[in-house]
Amino acid sequence: MHKPILMSVPLIVMLTACGASDSETKTEVGKQAPQNTITFSGTVYDGPMADTTVSVYAGHNLLASGKTDVNGKYSVNASISVAEFDKIKSQPITYHAQRSDIILYQFSGTSLAEAFKKKLIKH
Repeated sequence: MHKPILMSVPLIVMLTACGASDSETKTEVGKQAPQNTITFSGTVYDGPMADTTVSVYAGHNLLASGKTDVNGKYSVNASISVAEFDKIKSQPITYHAQRSDIILYQFSGTSLAEAFKKKLIKH
């Protein structure tokens, strides 16, 4: 009776060792293209505009989107691949804020490349 039990122990160890190759696969899949990240933050105000959707664009390319808090403040992070950044870096940054039927647009006065020089855009 002891013989079958001893044989099952090496089988369990072998299965555990096979599971290790899974983590190597996950690492390969987890590799992503290099990213540029930037945070856009500010306040939407026409009277404080709570629960307003703020979208940040470089030209016609959506960079990030989020909601304002009760005071109209927002902070959104954009992650842009290096390849995409090279294509859109000269595009102007615009902000679109929308709540119900109120829509506000504003040009930031900078391009995406200029924004990355500052790294944190407050608007």
